[in-house]
Amino acid sequence: MSNMVDVTLGGRSYRLSVAAGQETKVKSLATHVDALLSDLRSADPLMDRDRQLVLACIQLAAESLEARDQLDEQGASVVQFHRALALKLEQLLPQ
Repeated sequence: MSNMVDVTLGGRSYRLSVAAGQETKVKSLATHVDALLSDLRSADPLMDRDRQLVLACIQLAAESLEARDQLDEQGASVVQFHRALALKLEQLLPQ
C-alpha cells in the first residue's frame, strides 16, 4: 500500500507516492535535498536548475560514499576487536 506525500524541492512542489510508513523519511530526505539546492542557489543565483540538480546529486553521492566508508571502517574495527578479545580469552583458558 502506498501513500501520497507532498514535498518541495528547489521551490517546486511535488506529490510523491511512497510506501506506507515511509512518509516521514521521504519528507526528511526531501528537506535535505532542498537545503542542498538552496545552498547552491545562494552560492550562484544564476546557476541553471539542471546544474543545481546535478551538483546536488553529486553531493548526495559523496555523502553516501563517505557514510559507507565510515561503516566499513567501523566494521573492520569491530572485527579486529573481536579477534583480539578471542585471542585473550584463549590465553586465559586452561589448556
